Amino acid sequence: MLIDANEVNNRDGLNCDICIVGAGAAGITLAKSFLDSDVKVIVLEAGSTKADIDSQKVYSGKNIGLPYYELMFARMRMLGGSTVHWGGWSRALNEIDFEERDPIPMSGWPFSKADLDTYYEKAHELCELGPYNYDVEFWEKHRGAPRIPLDSTKIITEILQTSSPTDFGLEYRKELEASKNVRIFLNANVVQLNTDNDHNKLTGVEVAKYNNDKFTVNAKFTVLAAGGIEIPRMLLNSRQRNQHGLGNHYDHVGRYFMEHLVVNNPAEIIFTSPGIIPSLYVSKTSDVSRLGNHPAHKVPAWGTLKLKDSVIRDEKLVNMTAWLDHPPLSEKELAIESAGEIYEGLWKHRKIVDNFSEHLSNVINDIDGLVSYAGNKYFSEDNEYNRFGTQRSGVCGMSFIMEQVPNKNSRVYLDKDEKDRFGNSRVILDWQITDVEKDSIKRYMELFGAALGEAGVGRLKMNPSDLELGYGDALLGAHHHIGTTRMHKNEKLGVVDENCELHEVGNLFIAGSSVFPTGGLWNPTLTIVAMSLKLADHLKERLVA
Repeated sequence: MLIDANEVNNRDGLNCDICIVGAGAAGITLAKSFLDSDVKVIVLEAGSTKADIDSQKVYSGKNIGLPYYELMFARMRMLGGSTVHWGGWSRALNEIDFEERDPIPMSGWPFSKADLDTYYEKAHELCELGPYNYDVEFWEKHRGAPRIPLDSTKIITEILQTSSPTDFGLEYRKELEASKNVRIFLNANVVQLNTDNDHNKLTGVEVAKYNNDKFTVNAKFTVLAAGGIEIPRMLLNSRQRNQHGLGNHYDHVGRYFMEHLVVNNPAEIIFTSPGIIPSLYVSKTSDVSRLGNHPAHKVPAWGTLKLKDSVIRDEKLVNMTAWLDHPPLSEKELAIESAGEIYEGLWKHRKIVDNFSEHLSNVINDIDGLVSYAGNKYFSEDNEYNRFGTQRSGVCGMSFIMEQVPNKNSRVYLDKDEKDRFGNSRVILDWQITDVEKDSIKRYMELFGAALGEAGVGRLKMNPSDLELGYGDALLGAHHHIGTTRMHKNEKLGVVDENCELHEVGNLFIAGSSVFPTGGLWNPTLTIVAMSLKLADHLKERLVA
């Protein structure tokens, strides 16, 4: 059932078996795992069923490292969490992502991919994906599209699947509302995690309402599932018995903040057969018509190009993959598109198009090219543009996404001067990367360019300025907040153990990508859900014990 925390009058506290803080992918997955059971579950969600600007302001903070998104909007305070606006890209992590690797300090997970396979299959259902099958041959047949013929000892095709994307708050709200044993408190702001005198057991979760009244939730086990920035903020703000915060004896809480690094269009592939762009590599979110002569449609799975794991190990690189996209438009193409926008606005809608001055500037910048194109389009049968618009025939862009090296100096920590409306310190994010990431993408491009040439498929045209990671607009994060409460069997090297339980606090667990020791290659949501299912099974065993 859903309950507005502002209406709770029980100051003596609420009791349950499991308290879950956060109702995003991790929190809702955990809650669903206990539906229709004898286990009493309370979920504390800071937001409501809709986004609210006053609630979002609690997430405000400062960025002092690499340019990053405004923290107030980099995650969502509402039922469903950040699944209300995720992209849906999904794939299980590779075996290599779980390994301890030479060039990546602090790498290695305390279990293997095989330990998650059963949970990945179940996670596919929750994320509304296709079959738990990433075999390229299967998808070639399903899509009726072949892969690019490259040397498979170096470059391989790997498949991504795309969720609708599933909004967990919307998709699973009815069954959560109907539940008798799971209670979800909305507008419930966790402001303190209380422990016993020895700091080894959580005794209560202190919750503030928007009128500043408070109540406490007492649970046998508590799970923090509020994301990779808010969880360390909660732990660091819980310093009533320890000035360094909860679970932070070895100074790991908030450190090792990682993202997935996205580099958009640092290169173009010029294929030897103009007009033939392999449709297997067209993503769901791409405008298919701009990549070749295909009808515009959406696809459930698509191919990416990555180095084989053995090459990654031998070359000592981070894991990364490339996807094909339309290249940045030339001045001529910008002029053509802008002219079309102006024409459509004036003649079809009888109004001045938005950003008119920008479009007019594009037209003026290459008026000669626009005239030449118009002449070819209307008076010549031989022109370089297909019927779908301005896309250059046989050319596509190439963008990258890669894992980040764990870096102790890349971190989330408390702002000593700024407080939120409940009196807790806000956060400061100091996002940093290392030379390993910069060197890896340059080497990948060299290897990929050589593979294209050797196979006679095409050639790679690189833009060196876009490869200077950390400078300019080429580098982006993916709104993936990873590693700030890292997992390790050794308490001196991690915040939580292999079961996601705090080393220092025996009944406090963490769910989400903040426990990932390394980010791995692929988007984290599917792994977050799989890990949450694994944690749910562990909690069931603990409750029985």
